[in-house]
Amino acid sequence: VEDEELSLVAVRDITERARAAELEARLLHSDRLATLGQMAAGVAHEVNNPAAFILSNQTDLLERIDGVMTRRTAPPMSDLRELLSDWRELLRDNQLGIERIVRISSELRRFSRADDAPVERMLIADIAEEAHRVGAHRMRHHARFELQSTQSDPITVDSGRMVQLFTYLMVNAIDAMPRGRSSANCVRVSIEQGEEGLSFKVSDTGTGMPKEKVARIFDPFFTTKGLHDGTGLGLALCADIVAFHSGTLECHST
Repeated sequence: VEDEELSLVAVRDITERARAAELEARLLHSDRLATLGQMAAGVAHEVNNPAAFILSNQTDLLERIDGVMTRRTAPPMSDLRELLSDWRELLRDNQLGIERIVRISSELRRFSRADDAPVERMLIADIAEEAHRVGAHRMRHHARFELQSTQSDPITVDSGRMVQLFTYLMVNAIDAMPRGRSSANCVRVSIEQGEEGLSFKVSDTGTGMPKEKVARIFDPFFTTKGLHDGTGLGLALCADIVAFHSGTLECHST
C-alpha cells in the first residue's frame, strides 16, 4: 500500500533452547562439584594414611621413652640399645610418610597452576631428549632408550610442562618393567607429524595391565604401585598437561 508504513515481525519460541542451555549448565556445575568432591576425598584419604602412621609412631615412641624415664633404677644398656634402634627405624618410617605428604602436596599444586605459562616453539624430540636426561640415572640401570621422530616443524608448547609430561611417562614405563633385564627392557618414544597434527607414543616392554586398570589409569590417586612408590597423581597430571595443549591422551596395553 503506498504511503503506508509496514512492519515485519518474526517470532521464534526459544523456550526449549533456553531450558536445554540451563540444564546443560546445571549438569556441568554438578559434574564439577562431583569432580571436586572426588578430588577432596582422594586428598583426604592419601594424606590421612601417612599422617595417621606418623602419629601412631610418635605416640608409641613417646610411651616407650616415658616408660624408661620413669624407672626408679637405670635401665639396662641392652634396653637402651633396643630403644635407640627402634627409634631410628620409626624416624625413618616417619620420614617416608612426610615425603609422601610433601609429594602429594607438590603434585596438587601443579594441578592448580595458572594457564598463562610462557610458551615457545620446540621440537618434541628435543623435549623427549631433555626428559631422558632428567631421568637418565634411573633409565641406565633398568632399560635402554630409543627415540624416533618424523617431526620437522616445531610447535608452540609450554616446554616446562612438556618435559614434566615425558618425564612422568618415561618413569612409569621404567616402573612397569621387571628389574634385572636392562638389556632386554626398552623405553621407546615415537613422534609422527601428519596432516591432522602431531602424535607421539611412549611405549615399554613391561608386563602390561588388564582392561579394568587401563580404564582408570588417568583417575587421580589411582595407582598400581606400592604405598611408598607412587601417589596416583602422575598420569592424571599428564592428562591435564596434554589437555592444556588441546590434545588427547590414551593408554593401550596388552
